[in-house]
Amino acid sequence: MKMRDTEFTAVVARAANTLFAKEFTTGRLKPMGVLPMRDPKAAVRELKRGVEELGLIGFELTTNGIPVALGDPFYHSVYEAAEKLGCAVCVHGTRHWGHEFGADRL
Repeated sequence: MKMRDTEFTAVVARAANTLFAKEFTTGRLKPMGVLPMRDPKAAVRELKRGVEELGLIGFELTTNGIPVALGDPFYHSVYEAAEKLGCAVCVHGTRHWGHEFGADRL
């Protein structure tokens, strides 16, 4: 279950955000990043890196694979960091169950 491994998700988020910033930043466009929400401390670190080093303007939060609902106090440190940095946080909701595409095996 790789997506439940907090180290793995942090590495994937870091790699994805680096790619997004490198490949999709233009004079007109700035990409959004992703955060490893299974580990709020890692998410805060990646949020800061994404904004301060990569120039990302916001982050998409996925609802698959998270241990508790996004409104839980478990995530308050992430939201506080986003507010301090002035970046957007968007929720990418889904209309499916993870097992439909194999997420239960990640």
